Order: sequence, then C-alpha cells, then structure tokens
Amino acid sequence: MRVRHKVINVSPHRSGTKSVTVFAAAHGLKALHWKRVIEKQLADCGDCPDAIWGRVRSHLDAVDVASDLPWPIVARHAAAEMPDARFLLLRREAAAWVASVRRLAGGTRLSGVGRAFYRVLCGREVDRLEHVSDRQLGADYERFCDDMAKALGDRLTVGRLDDPDVGHVVASALGVEMTVPFPCVTAPLPGPV
Repeated sequence: MRVRHKVINVSPHRSGTKSVTVFAAAHGLKALHWKRVIEKQLADCGDCPDAIWGRVRSHLDAVDVASDLPWPIVARHAAAEMPDARFLLLRREAAAWVASVRRLAGGTRLSGVGRAFYRVLCGREVDRLEHVSDRQLGADYERFCDDMAKALGDRLTVGRLDDPDVGHVVASALGVEMTVPFPCVTAPLPGPV
C-alpha cells in the first residue's frame, strides 16, 4: 500500500516514534526509523542541519513514512523541498518527555545528530543534557512543538501520545484506515521495518 504523500514524523525522540514506525508497517506502509538505516551515514555530518539534510534526503524516496531523528532537525528543509509531504507531531506532557529523555541520555555527551537536535529544540548549543534544567528542557520542548505547528501549518497533523484515540489521529495522517491498535513500543526495533 502506498500513501498519497510522504509522511514525516517530526516528533522529538521519546514521543512515540518507534510506535509510529511499527503502526505504519502494520498498515502496509514502508516505514523508516532512523537508527535502522542511516545512523552511521550521519557520523561525519556533525551538528549541521544542512549537511544532515543532504545526507538523508534520498532516504525519503524509498519510504512512505519516516520517524525519529533526524527528521525534527530537517523538517523545514523537507517542507521547502517536498511540497506534497505531510508531517506528524505527537506531543507528550513536557515533564514525562523530560523524564524519558533523562533516562535515555543519562550524563553522556550528545552525538553530532543529538547536538543538532537539541540546538533546534533549545535554540542554543547543548553538549550534555545535564547542563539544561528540567524546567528549561520542558519549556524548550513545548516551544519546539509550537514552532513546528507554526512552521508546518496545515501540512501538520498533531496528536497527543496519551490520547486513547491517538491511533485514529496517526492513521488519518498516514492516509489509512486503522486496522490494528496503535502500539506502545519502547524496546529497540528488530532490524529494518
């Protein structure tokens, strides 16, 4: 099954990106979750959104749906160069998102792509998340989501990850009729989806 348009999930990581990937695949769509295919290809891009876009753009040609980093970093590039693309943003309560990110990142130094994402999210350089307070990170998350809504306009479908009807919201964004429930995927994906 092919969607009538590409769908790029610009939700920050820890916001249902794996769940969207699995849900799309369960509905017959070709879905890409970044870690499976392109992570190593971005190693030499540093934290430059233009370089990241140049490296990942071609991956969108082979899929119906793309999720997780680096898509929030390059959403504006995609919107400018792909006029038929549609976008999806799943929001969480900011405090829950911050807690999840803290569990994931710990005190480690961010990768180049991680630094690029947090520069977009926070509006400043971030080398380690421990240098950003929970309150500031939550406020930056909310601002990022609001900025995506403004930048992408009516091409963006926004849902809430904690909404019991989130599956219907995602199915609508994907252009499919929901035939399986929206999953809650927290474990690593088992290879390409």
